[in-house]
Amino acid sequence: MSGVAVLGESVADAFTTADTAGARLGFEVSAGGSPANTAAALARLGTHTHYVGRFSRGTLGRFLRRRLIDAGVDVSASVDGPQPSTLALTSLTDGVADYEFYAAGTADWQWDAAQTGMASRVSVDAVHSGSLALAIEPSATAIAQVLSAQRGHATITLDPNARPSLVSVQQYRQRFSDWVDLADIIKVSEADLDYMFDDRDHAKLCRSWVQAGVGLVVVTRGESGAHAFHGGEVYEVGAPSVTVVDTVGAGDAFTAGLLHGLDTHGCLGGRLEDLAPSTLTTALETATAVAAYSCTQAGAYAPSWNDLGR
Repeated sequence: MSGVAVLGESVADAFTTADTAGARLGFEVSAGGSPANTAAALARLGTHTHYVGRFSRGTLGRFLRRRLIDAGVDVSASVDGPQPSTLALTSLTDGVADYEFYAAGTADWQWDAAQTGMASRVSVDAVHSGSLALAIEPSATAIAQVLSAQRGHATITLDPNARPSLVSVQQYRQRFSDWVDLADIIKVSEADLDYMFDDRDHAKLCRSWVQAGVGLVVVTRGESGAHAFHGGEVYEVGAPSVTVVDTVGAGDAFTAGLLHGLDTHGCLGGRLEDLAPSTLTTALETATAVAAYSCTQAGAYAPSWNDLGR
């Protein structure tokens, strides 16, 4: 059994629950972190999934590890560390989250040679990474090394999931050429492109990544669905109409749905040269359905295949 390995961070999302005239502020903690959300969603959909990362040995670290185990994720290639967990204070406005990160010196980024070695030995058809662990050192360099080592036999997928409060435009642009060299699939949101490449023609930019060797570029567009660039073609799918509770983790759910769809059709493990248009369209439709369902639930909810009525 192979499946998908997800490399990155697992973050405690602390949602504000009350503010009594400044006297007391309440929080409810949920498990988050873009890569961990993707791993949980993949496993819940039925794809054999490994999560490779670092957990704090403290209360939050145990909570974040348990969330993945309960979802069916294999965490045997992850390690525990003495550093605290990454914390994101989270507030919602019309269902959209605003994050205040406490990430300096936390467990997620402290990758070393031993962690890199464990990650490189996981045998899978695809390796996914992204978000902060792919942009913050020392994890960024370590994960890039793992992706390079795995590329000989696995499809490499990346989601930058831009975080403006922690990573600057200049940092993203400096790293992006390396990511294009590594990736077979790049998934970005319109918001990512607006932040990282606001001065560029986004469609032209995506086509340039495909021309540079990326097998598939997918741009998510919220309630408008998604479009994808593969070969010389552009594919568009709409999004199901749902009542949105919040959009937390929707992009991660989309990524999970896309990879699950490709995995189901036996498309992972290579460079996607022979990806059929009908298969790609079906995978995109699965991805939008998973993301839409996630939006009907609070927090980074990972729907199962049964939830989707499939």
